[in-house]
Amino acid sequence: MLKVSKLADYATLVMVHMANDKRQLHNAKDIALHTHVALPTVSKILKAMAKADLLVSLRGAHGGYKLIHHPSTISVAQIINAIDGNFAMTDCSLQKGLCNIERFCQTRNNWQLISRAIYDILEYLTLEDMAKTKLTAIPITIPKRKKLTPLKREEFNDN
Repeated sequence: MLKVSKLADYATLVMVHMANDKRQLHNAKDIALHTHVALPTVSKILKAMAKADLLVSLRGAHGGYKLIHHPSTISVAQIINAIDGNFAMTDCSLQKGLCNIERFCQTRNNWQLISRAIYDILEYLTLEDMAKTKLTAIPITIPKRKKLTPLKREEFNDN
């Protein structure tokens, strides 16, 4: 199964909470209370988002974290990258030399194209989009294929 890491999923939830809550400053304890994400996890996410320059941390008794940019300019890809690093469907889609059969592989280029398409969608979708109750559209449409039917026994090549 292909999926976003749990921490990246929680990071998106934390960032959506901050985008939806009109207060400027947010502390980890308050965010944990409202998102139901464990406090140590929220703290880890906030530090990663600040390191990625998506949040700023203000110290002091009335300190906390706030978004540096408007939610319409923060992409889902930026949030995922801040937690999981660069996105790719396969190791070889990300970087050369990570697979022993890379030079023989007939699918590497295809995985790179698929990775790029998914990354482009994640880059297109913003924190503001994710804060909506339900997305209304994704920027691509994939045509439906005909229903697949199994091959008949006589269609197999038994040579």
